Amino acid sequence: MIHAKSRGVKSYRVFLWPKLDGSSDLFAIAQNTKIWDLGAFENSEFFWIPGSKDRSARELLAILEWVLPQKHAVHVFASPEISTLTVSLSIGTKKLLPISRESGLKDYIFIEKFLAAPPFPPATAEQLLLQAIARMSDRVLEDRFRICVDLPGIRNALDPARYARLREKSRLPQKLLLHVCCGPDAAGVVRQLKSEFDLSCFWYDPNIQPKQEHDKRLEAFVKVMELEGIPYSIGEYDVDAFLEKIKGLEHTPEQGAKCSKCYDMRLERSAFEAREKGFDLYATTLAISPHKVQQKLIAFGELGEKRYGVPYFHRNFMKDDGFNDSVEYTRTHNIYRQDYCGCWFSLHEGGTAAKGFASDLGLHALSKTAPAACSDAQFEAYEARLRETPASDYAGG
Repeated sequence: MIHAKSRGVKSYRVFLWPKLDGSSDLFAIAQNTKIWDLGAFENSEFFWIPGSKDRSARELLAILEWVLPQKHAVHVFASPEISTLTVSLSIGTKKLLPISRESGLKDYIFIEKFLAAPPFPPATAEQLLLQAIARMSDRVLEDRFRICVDLPGIRNALDPARYARLREKSRLPQKLLLHVCCGPDAAGVVRQLKSEFDLSCFWYDPNIQPKQEHDKRLEAFVKVMELEGIPYSIGEYDVDAFLEKIKGLEHTPEQGAKCSKCYDMRLERSAFEAREKGFDLYATTLAISPHKVQQKLIAFGELGEKRYGVPYFHRNFMKDDGFNDSVEYTRTHNIYRQDYCGCWFSLHEGGTAAKGFASDLGLHALSKTAPAACSDAQFEAYEARLRETPASDYAGG
């Protein structure tokens, strides 16, 4: 095995065929692959496997595909001549990015140094792969069984009782904990997921202020859960912890630094809840909102995954009119639809009613201090404005 330690290779896996006649194959696994008992990867581990047209090498390729994490789907296909490549190459569900010496990418120059290395025998490679599979956690193995072909070599690598138990479990719907930010977004996401997963919802939104607004959104959430027949739980309303979390960033705009702290707080708490309650995955309804930064949600969702070991499930819930469907659902079922994102400091960026509410409370774009409280009279005035403008120009959080 050749261990690569160079800044020239980025953190992605490389499948390398230096010759298109199949006389040699080179596989590399990115540093994010954690299943190997070979130490932490600084860059990549390379396998040289001769003879891709040979049946044993094809079987080895299938095992390697089984091992590789499915969600890290960026691969590179390298060849000496760019003219021999086609851009539509793929292995299974994975897309390949073609590169060559002529493409001008430094990565190929680095990879090329390994082409003259002694072959890494297929039998040895297969043995290491199967050893790696045997060391996988039950959670990872179950995930692989859900999405990969069940190969004979995989069965042989595992204890028969463990194999049978995980294979059976993989046929059942996964338990998914869905963090919910509001009733309207819950409606849009729940209807997309409940037929695929054993779904439960979790309310945790200490960012919603004032308390009167929090309670209205919580009531809307419960109404959607009852309409859809989904089990749910309600987290603590630790608003002081939220205000401490965003301290110094109160004046930053929506989608900025303040919101990053908010995403992190809610997703971390949801990941913890998912681990404590034994869920297979966790997700958030924030991912259906066009007002949220999707790449930030993914980043903080995966951070929660690293902290607590429960995989973060992300999907573009806005696709196929998901958000518009949620808007229509709230109208049909008379679900409360908010006029601003959530915290005191987002009021001035909300709709017409929210802007008036911000003015009543003395909040503006540069405000750094939250009101001590909100009187019932002030909140009722906001509600009255909201009723006067049912077609909100903000359309939700």
